[in-house]
Amino acid sequence: MSSTIKGAFYVPPHKKPFRKTDGWDCQHCFDPDPISKSFKLKTRIRNEENKMRCRGCGSRRPGYSVLGFGLQKRRDQDKIYVRAKGEIIKSNHCIPDGYASLDEWIQHLKTNVVPMMKQKYNFWEVITLIPIEIFEENIFTLRDELQNYSMIRPKRCEAFTPFQDQKRMIRGHIIGLARCSQVCRSWYSFFKQNVFWRTPYLYRRVLDFYEQRLETLANTKMKNLRSCKWTNDEIFSNSCTLKIVNDSKIPFDIYWISSDNKGIKYTCKGNVSGDHSSSESVHMHRIESEGESEQWRPTFTITTYPNHKWFCIPKLSWLYDNHVSSLGFAWNIDVFNLVNVDSLDKEGKVVGTAPVSMTLITDKNPADYKFIAGTKKVYKNYQHAVMRQAIDKNILINRKKHNAEMLKLNSKDKRTLQKRLDSKNHTIHYYESRNKEMDYALKIIQ
Repeated sequence: MSSTIKGAFYVPPHKKPFRKTDGWDCQHCFDPDPISKSFKLKTRIRNEENKMRCRGCGSRRPGYSVLGFGLQKRRDQDKIYVRAKGEIIKSNHCIPDGYASLDEWIQHLKTNVVPMMKQKYNFWEVITLIPIEIFEENIFTLRDELQNYSMIRPKRCEAFTPFQDQKRMIRGHIIGLARCSQVCRSWYSFFKQNVFWRTPYLYRRVLDFYEQRLETLANTKMKNLRSCKWTNDEIFSNSCTLKIVNDSKIPFDIYWISSDNKGIKYTCKGNVSGDHSSSESVHMHRIESEGESEQWRPTFTITTYPNHKWFCIPKLSWLYDNHVSSLGFAWNIDVFNLVNVDSLDKEGKVVGTAPVSMTLITDKNPADYKFIAGTKKVYKNYQHAVMRQAIDKNILINRKKHNAEMLKLNSKDKRTLQKRLDSKNHTIHYYESRNKEMDYALKIIQ
């Protein structure tokens, strides 16, 4: 499967801008010189603006597809006007470019396009000729939906379930693939390819890992600090600023851990970018490095309190592409180990120093990365792997038991009804035979 290059895209000929002129020149034939009647001057044949084919050789006008679609800048204005007489007339906007009328375009389809499609392809097999990249970018847009999903809880949202929402997105993607594969045999063989099913399999693997990793980091045991026995008044009176500096090129989500009577909770408070090229010094931190005068790194700043617990984990959108499981860590706030750093104003100028709780996210060697279980495994049939992910085995077993009980019950009812039917059939047969005897006796007596 070839990858699409970002920033470069192909514009098909029938979608290129068309400039209106007095006519168009044929690219295949020439007009003879009007005086010498020779073709030495090579003057191209000039055709009228409303003609789709050359008047000399009959070749198609350049810049239009085989279906005859050109650019219609006002296709949204296509309307049907009804006159008082009841005659229906379509507007000129619905006529494809390059044709004098809609009937001319329809005739072109009947004469040229339809026979060609019947000769070369089966109607249901035409979709199998579309490149797979087109499906991923325009039809099955699961990757874009998941990449653009934010884990930060909206301010005005009562029910925020990010994992359930993303699982529904993956489930909808799987349902779309399954329905397409049930259309016909050619679609079944086309949509059964591992290219289609490997994507939802990997995304579901990463999503399950991310959810489990959050639970693991949130329940990480911390060392007891000197402020662990402080009262609430002492804690809230000693607030400080948490500054997280990302020295790696990986974006991270920042979570705050809280606990109550119901258990431990974690809330996404924001994220810190991995882009070191940003020039916004307000959201950057200056660090010292060997060989360079200064380096700026992206930061995340928030107010926090002693003994508060935090953890960082790579952004889910980054994990969807990289499948690394060994990144992320947790820490708690120790107000006895604050660091004095330069404080900046809105313009990025140093106005003084302030004590902050500094946490540095460093870059690791890619050779030491550990990957999410199952992402490096190659399956012969990814469709079956997706079924094992999406379908709960226990639910199927319970449904099978329920169906067996209902089958047994209905079979018993069927046997009871069969006995009653047999009895009724015997009674009907008895009265029918008696009627035949009566008819025989009546014939003799009469």
